[in-house]
Amino acid sequence: MRPEDWPEVERIYAASEEIGLWTLQASVFAVNLVSLRLHEQAGFRLVGTRERIAQRDGRWHDTVMLERRSPVVAIRLASSSFPAR
Repeated sequence: MRPEDWPEVERIYAASEEIGLWTLQASVFAVNLVSLRLHEQAGFRLVGTRERIAQRDGRWHDTVMLERRSPVVAIRLASSSFPAR
């Protein structure tokens, strides 16, 4: 799935860029491979893993930190014509 196939994602990206958010972050259980793949397809990249950081059903789980940086806001920041938040 590409972001353009997922209208909700495109709206989130557009809204975040409109207000100058350069980075969107997500945290996903490491065992949730479907969600990790969807985030990857939506333009997120792996930042790191937090070990045993969250409990679910009485078990500790690792979470994967992901981020997406906006190329639109990056250009605005480089030209200093748009305030970063």
